Amino acid sequence: NLVDGYHGLSTGSFLISLGGLGLIAHTQADAEMVQLCVLIGAAALGFFVLNFPFGKLFLGDSGAYLLGFLLGCLSVLLVTRNPVLSPWAAVLACSYPIIETLFSILRRLAFDRALAQPDRQHLHSLIGAHLCARFPYFAQGCLPHVGVCLLIWPFVALGAWLGWQCSPSTPLLIVAFACLSLCYGVVYWNLNSLVRRDMASSTTQPEQATNEA
Repeated sequence: NLVDGYHGLSTGSFLISLGGLGLIAHTQADAEMVQLCVLIGAAALGFFVLNFPFGKLFLGDSGAYLLGFLLGCLSVLLVTRNPVLSPWAAVLACSYPIIETLFSILRRLAFDRALAQPDRQHLHSLIGAHLCARFPYFAQGCLPHVGVCLLIWPFVALGAWLGWQCSPSTPLLIVAFACLSLCYGVVYWNLNSLVRRDMASSTTQPEQATNEA
């Protein structure tokens, strides 16, 4: 639910993570898990084409929770059915929502805010705000949704790919997850600074125009 801020972002991330779980299952010759991933992915894809990028249909809280529940169940099933797999392989495949959730909890604790209180300080929120500030035409129509998704989905895909490629090795998976978390933190920190700078410049420009008038 925390990554459901733009049309297609949550469902697209779900499909990418689901694809990662399916590839990991394929390497273990777990045909039933692969089929399950394909069936659930096909159902989610039917919603995705209506949601992205024009938002003709919305997930809502219940839909977002359902996708998270399905991803969690499939991750547990995959590791349970294939004991040779490291549980961290599933963690990497689902790394984006996990990192976003952990980071949001830590951020809200650091600023003494309620954990369940919504805000506009998520990574996708900052990306959208920066794009709209730097490129005003991005604020129109479906462009913010397309721009944010195209910038975040490669990060989601990287986690899924690393989970697939490093699935036999727990140490490699832990290092990969730590690196992804670090990259998230660095990008978030820089984006937060840029958005603050954008907001400061947008407030000073009207003042300058008033003084000149």
